[in-house]
Amino acid sequence: MEPTESPYYWDRGEVRPFLSLAPSLGALSGVEVVGGYGKPHWMWGGLEAGAFTTYDFAAVSGGPRLAFIVADLSLKRRQTWAYSHGVLAPQETYDADDVENGDGEVAQYGAWDVSLGGVIPTAVGFGLYELAATFVDGVPEGQDLFEEWQRVVVRGNSIYIVRAGFAFWLLPGQLAGGALGEWLSAEDRGQTWRVGPFLDWTLTDHMSVTAVYTLPVSSPDDLGPWVGSWGILRLRYTWASGEKSPAFP
Repeated sequence: MEPTESPYYWDRGEVRPFLSLAPSLGALSGVEVVGGYGKPHWMWGGLEAGAFTTYDFAAVSGGPRLAFIVADLSLKRRQTWAYSHGVLAPQETYDADDVENGDGEVAQYGAWDVSLGGVIPTAVGFGLYELAATFVDGVPEGQDLFEEWQRVVVRGNSIYIVRAGFAFWLLPGQLAGGALGEWLSAEDRGQTWRVGPFLDWTLTDHMSVTAVYTLPVSSPDDLGPWVGSWGILRLRYTWASGEKSPAFP
C-alpha cells in the first residue's frame, strides 16, 4: 500500500537547506526571514529574524528556533519602540488612560523572549499551547513598563505566560475556529487572565488568515478591551527556496 499524501502543502516538501520569507499584512504587519534545514514552514531548525509593526509599536527580533508540530522551541532577542506609550510612574493599579496618556518618556526597551509551544492534532480539530517567558531590560530604574507584546504592565523585568486553546475544524484542513485562554504573571504586579476567540483559515498553499482576540477577565489593572487585550489579525504569505512547483498565490 502506498503511503497517503499529506493534505498540507509544506509537509509535502522535501527536507533540505532553505531560505524562507513570510510577509504579513494587517493589525500585525511585518516580515519573517528564516535560514534553516528541514521542511520550511513545517518542521525545521535554524535562525529566524523578523520585523513587525502594530498600531502601538514597532519591533525587530531574531534568534534560533527548532520547530516541530507538537513542540516549537525558540529564543529571541527583541528590541521594541513604542509609538506613544511612555514608561510609567509606579502606582497600585493602572487604567487605559494611564497607559495611553501618561507623560513619561516614550518607551524603548529590549527583551528576551523564550517560548515552547505546539499544536496537538485530533480527529475533530486541534489543541494548541504555549509556555513562555519575557525578560525586559532598558527600563529606567524605578519605573514601570507597559510591555507592548504581552500587553501587561510589568514592574521589574519578568513576565511568565501560559496559553492554551482548542479549535474545531469547520472545513477540515482549511478553516478552524475555537477559543484561547491566557495566564500571565508579571513581576510584582499580580496575575492577568484573558480569554477570547481565534480563527485560522488556510486560503491557498501559500496564503492564510489568522485572527485572535483575547480580553482580560481578571487583572490587577483596568486596561479595558483595547489596551488590555491581546490579539493578532493578519493576512500571511509564505515562500521558501527549493519549491518544486511554486504557484502564486
